[in-house]
Amino acid sequence: MCIIVAKPAGVDKPDMETCFNTNPDGAGFMFVRDNKVQIRKGLMTYPAFCVALDREALTAADPVVYHFRIATAGGITPGLTHPFPVSTNRKKLLSYDTDSEIAVAHNGIITINHKKNESDTMCFVSSILADPVITDNLSNNAIQAMVESFIGRSKLSIMYNTGKIDLIGDWIQAGEVWYSNTSYIPVITFKTDHKCLRCGGVLDVWMDEYFCIDCESAFYEEEGKLYNWDDDDDLRCPRCGQYDLVYEVNDDNMILCSYCETWYDESLTPLSV
Repeated sequence: MCIIVAKPAGVDKPDMETCFNTNPDGAGFMFVRDNKVQIRKGLMTYPAFCVALDREALTAADPVVYHFRIATAGGITPGLTHPFPVSTNRKKLLSYDTDSEIAVAHNGIITINHKKNESDTMCFVSSILADPVITDNLSNNAIQAMVESFIGRSKLSIMYNTGKIDLIGDWIQAGEVWYSNTSYIPVITFKTDHKCLRCGGVLDVWMDEYFCIDCESAFYEEEGKLYNWDDDDDLRCPRCGQYDLVYEVNDDNMILCSYCETWYDESLTPLSV
């Protein structure tokens, strides 16, 4: 799934611990110094992420884009964390500390042929965005419309060496900060007096839905009685607990939860880049 957090200039840094906890396979961020987009990434723990932020002494005046990853393509690899410089140079793309005229962070799945040790984002950046025809015109509305058409329901954040941030796709604004999905919101559950109909474990409740941590069964309540969602025709999202959502399936048989915007394969294994 991943999440991108885009903080404009003049806005305080948001709390992002939940972002890391729900997208724990590495983090990174980008900002501007000396007319270059600076990239710091490969931060595989939340304390490491915080230390790296403190080292840069960023202030509210700095526009910053943060990215938190869930790994699939390429595996859990520090070099495949985001952001990426818009470049064809493999060493630069995988660098934990580099700079560029333009850099990007991505949330979603891009259908593109990539090497086994690459992610789809890395391949998209190096083979599409880094083409001079695209790079030199990336701030153009028509070019961005074509990019959006190519990446489908994905989200893309572009940072330029001027500090300007462009957002492609559907984003969520909370206060003055922009998020690429809802995984910045803490999931708060409460223990109940209800017992799991399958294993007898104590049920948790979240947003009027009941679920069992022990056997991962899901239930709903109607007129004081519990019913098993697994007996219903609807699929349920393993991440957000919304059991009555309609999943959207694209040509690659990937499944999208329209509530928390997590992508899954046919076995409901989370997908991201």
